[in-house]
Amino acid sequence: MGREVRRLDGDVRSDCTGVSYGRVREYFADSPCAAVGRASFEVRERGARVVMAVAVVEMTSTADAVALKRLVDTYGTGNVRELRTPRGVRWTGRYYMSGRDDMTVVNAQAEPVGASAVAARLADAVARDAARN
Repeated sequence: MGREVRRLDGDVRSDCTGVSYGRVREYFADSPCAAVGRASFEVRERGARVVMAVAVVEMTSTADAVALKRLVDTYGTGNVRELRTPRGVRWTGRYYMSGRDDMTVVNAQAEPVGASAVAARLADAVARDAARN
């Protein structure tokens, strides 16, 4: 797609409670996950730059995955914590997408670095692409 992608950070854990916040953290206390993988990326395209956070959560049942996806898709309920946030970037949830495949829930969010319409469009596109793949 002509995008330059650079991985900034990543980790895999078995404790979702310790890397989440809000009602999502409370959910994991009652319904532990099997594993969580987190990664952060910088994406550049035609002079625009965005940062992206991706979380992949493996639950122990499909029903738990459905409930988790419903919860993280509700604005203001919390999420899995982002690994790295560059100076001047604030995670707003505006460019957010999630997906579920059986017991796995993926969510991605992106934020433009700088205030340009091109970066905002890129943030929207990369969040959608990451959650689908």
